[in-house]
Amino acid sequence: MLEVDDDGENMGNEIGPGCYPLDFGDEDLGRSKLWIRKDYIRIHDCCEEFYNDITRLKSIAPSVIITGQPGIADSDDGFPSRLAQQHTKHFLLYTTSPHRERWKPLEKITHFAVLFMNPWMREEIFRAAPLHGFNDTHRTRINELYDHFGPTPRICFDFLLNEFQLISHEEGYQNTMHSLKAERLRRFISDSIVLNLDAASLSTFLLKRENVDDLARASVEPISTFVKSELQKRIRAEERGEQIRLYEYLAPVARSRHMAGLVFESLALSKFQTHVALELIPMVKWTSDESTNSSQGCKGKEYPQWHSNHEKKADNFPGGTQTMKRKLTVLWWPSNKADSSSQSDHLWIKICPKKMVEYQGSELKHIRPGIFYVPKLTNQVAFHSFIMADGHLYIFQFSIGSSHSLKPRIVPFFSQPSLPPKTKWRFVFVIPPGSEISCPQLRKPELNELLKEMKLFSAELDPGI
Repeated sequence: MLEVDDDGENMGNEIGPGCYPLDFGDEDLGRSKLWIRKDYIRIHDCCEEFYNDITRLKSIAPSVIITGQPGIADSDDGFPSRLAQQHTKHFLLYTTSPHRERWKPLEKITHFAVLFMNPWMREEIFRAAPLHGFNDTHRTRINELYDHFGPTPRICFDFLLNEFQLISHEEGYQNTMHSLKAERLRRFISDSIVLNLDAASLSTFLLKRENVDDLARASVEPISTFVKSELQKRIRAEERGEQIRLYEYLAPVARSRHMAGLVFESLALSKFQTHVALELIPMVKWTSDESTNSSQGCKGKEYPQWHSNHEKKADNFPGGTQTMKRKLTVLWWPSNKADSSSQSDHLWIKICPKKMVEYQGSELKHIRPGIFYVPKLTNQVAFHSFIMADGHLYIFQFSIGSSHSLKPRIVPFFSQPSLPPKTKWRFVFVIPPGSEISCPQLRKPELNELLKEMKLFSAELDPGI
C-alpha cells in the first residue's frame, strides 16, 4: 500500500506500470494527448467495482462523482439536468470541483459515490508537460507555478500559456489571503468539510487522500508549499488564544486534521522561540511478530518502525499492555549508560534561545549556538526547526499525525563543520498529549547510517498551555 505521511510528502512512486502517454490521434480534439496517471487507474478500478456491486442489486442506477481539486471539469452549471432524470438507466460519471451543490441532483436519483482524485505529483506534471507542447526550457517556470499556486495541469500548463489567466488567479488569491483571519479560515475549512468550497477557497485549499488506496476519504490541505507558508504566517499573527481556539476546532475532525497540524506547529514555534522545555523520551524500534524473521532479518516490504514509548500509552494500546508485548517485538532499546541521551530514563531539556532566525533556501552555511532556526519554506528541508545548545543539536518535527518518516534531505543539510558529532544529535518528534507516533525505517542507506548515531525521541507539548 502506498502511504502518504502527515506532511503530505508522497512516500512512494506515482510513475509505474500502467502509466503512459495516450494519443487519441485526433488533433480536432484540441488536446489529443493525455498522460495516464496511476490515480486514473485507481479511480477506474473503483468505479468498475462500484458499478458491478450496485447493478447486482437491480435497483436504481449508480453514479460516481470525482472531485478533490480545483480545475477538475469546472462548470458553473452543475450536473446537466437532461441527464439527471428519475429512473435513469445510465451509469453517470461526473467530474467537478469540490462543491456539493453541483451534484445534488444525483444524490436524489442514484446510488452515488464521491471519490477524491489526488493532486498531481511533480514528476507526473513533468511527464505530462511534453504532451502539452512544453520542453526542458519550461521546467523552471513549471516548478515555480507548482510550488507557488498548486499541483494541477490548469495551473502549471494553462497559466504558463496565458499570462492573463495567471494574473487574474493571483489577484483573487491575494484578495483571499489579505482578508484571511482566523474566523474566515474556520469558515473556509468548515465549508470544505461538507464539500462546499467556493472560488475563493479553491485558490487556497484542495482535498487530498491520506491513504492513496482509500478513494472515499480526503483531508483539507493548503494547495501549495507557498500557500502553506503564507497560512502559517497568518496563523502565527493571530493572538495565542485565537490560535488555541482554532486548533481545538480543527483537531477533532478527520478532514481538517492536516490544517490542525499547521496550527499546532504555529503554537509550538511561538513558544519555542523564547523557551524550550520538554521531557524527551527515547523512541523504540518495534516490529510485529508476524513480520520478524530472527534468522534472516527483515527482507520483506516493511522495515521495523520506531515508535514513541510514553509509558502511559500502554493501557491505550488495543488489547492493553499484554497485547502490545505479544504483537510487537522490541528490536532496539537505548542502553548505553555512558551517554545520558541513550538511557531509557526520560531526559529533560530547558533551553532559552537568544533569538529566532528564519532562513531562506535549503542550505545554511553557518549555524550558531543558541539560535532557534526556522525555515521559511518547510518543504525545502526535512524538519520544522532546530537549535544547537549545551553541546547538542536538537532537531524538532511537530506532528499530530500517527506516522512521520525522516527525509533524506536532512543528511546534506547538516554538514556544517561547527556542528557537534552525530552522537550528540537529537531528533525530536513533538506531539500533542496522549498521541502516538511512529517513524518508518526507509530503505535509504544515508538515513540508516545517520540513525546509527543520531537518537530519536518523542516529546509531548500541550498547545493550550
